[in-house]
Amino acid sequence: MHVFWARTASRQRPYFFIGGALLAAGVMLVALAAAAAASAHPVLIASVNVALAAFLVLALHCGYQLFRAYRWRERRRAERQAFRSLAIPDDVIPPGSFHGVREIDEAQHTELKQTPDYQGRYRATGIKVAFLPALAVGFIALQAIFFPARGPTALGLAYGQSLLLLFLVLTVHTNEQPTLAWVLSRTRAELLRREQYLRLAQVGPYLRLGHDSSTAIRRQRVARIATGNLEELERLASMADQDTPVPGIERPWVDGLWQAAATRIGSDAEADPGLPDRVRDRGRSYLYYRIGKQLMWFRLSTTAFERADRRITRTTQVTVLAAVAVAVANAVLLSTDQQHGGASSSTVLLTAVLPALCTGLFATHELFAFRSLAISYGYAQQELMRCQSSLRGLIDRLESGAEGALGTVEFQAIVLQTEAVLTLELQRWGMLVHKPRFDAAI
Repeated sequence: MHVFWARTASRQRPYFFIGGALLAAGVMLVALAAAAAASAHPVLIASVNVALAAFLVLALHCGYQLFRAYRWRERRRAERQAFRSLAIPDDVIPPGSFHGVREIDEAQHTELKQTPDYQGRYRATGIKVAFLPALAVGFIALQAIFFPARGPTALGLAYGQSLLLLFLVLTVHTNEQPTLAWVLSRTRAELLRREQYLRLAQVGPYLRLGHDSSTAIRRQRVARIATGNLEELERLASMADQDTPVPGIERPWVDGLWQAAATRIGSDAEADPGLPDRVRDRGRSYLYYRIGKQLMWFRLSTTAFERADRRITRTTQVTVLAAVAVAVANAVLLSTDQQHGGASSSTVLLTAVLPALCTGLFATHELFAFRSLAISYGYAQQELMRCQSSLRGLIDRLESGAEGALGTVEFQAIVLQTEAVLTLELQRWGMLVHKPRFDAAI
């Protein structure tokens, strides 16, 4: 259930140009401030603060994208190292080498190219929604504390706050279903990945089908996955045949597998076109390329998510403690009737801004859902390890010649069990990620 970052390198945005655009905007802002200081023109002075508001919105967007680029490089390096540690033997056949699998793999990679862009777009927008309220509070607090009288600077700060709030409202109300494109793309990619291995084991919708029939079913299902909406994809995710004689009653694939096996007792199993050839080779390919890589990705992601969650939590805790300390200091100053100078004004400013910043950090924590995803991945990892152990035992028996046709059925059953675990994880991921709209207290 993964999207390998290394496979999506070609889709990464031109971060050099993003950094250049941010730098150019900063230079223009400084030039505008210099011109306003030199001319002392009220319009230029007011426009500096409005331009500052626009620059901060751009800085939030570009800053996240640049940080994302850095994390992508770090993740890619870790993934290459982890992949080498898998030590896949040279004689293990890649899944795409088996008949009917390569075409599905190509469709899956086509979809995978789009998924990271959808994710990055959603998260960049979410970061702006999380921190725009804090910026707006900062602008109006600056105006109220340091520029209470009407003037160009006060007007500029007020207009800057209005611009920030207007952008916040437009962003929230024009981004209905903000995660839909990401969820659709990720779900399509993972269902196509699952389809590869169902075809590899000739199980599920491909059970007891010859090459010609399997090809027709494969084309139909790939087309449905590639073009289906979210509701259609949720139906396709079911590990069951939905076209049954009784409408609304599904037939689980695993039940069909064991029923088909029972009818072959005492018959010539090799005559069944649904039994895949080279079962040992298919089992080893599935062991390394499906289960092994998936476990590798779960471990990397769980570690990264837990580390990121700790960092956000600690930053939030420090910010909350700072907000409490500043609030107490402000209360002490007021209770002693001391005259407020620059230091006390700064204290009042921090008293207003820090709670809003804490809210932004809480929203960021909710946006990424690192803790929930780490728990989900950890559970799926434990289930996959059980499947891995079962498949290794079966391969050992196949290599010793101790298994016949029943070994093939057991391999197909393990594949269905594994894919059920990964499908359930995909559904949990969708529930955690999918949002009808951005949450913002406006």
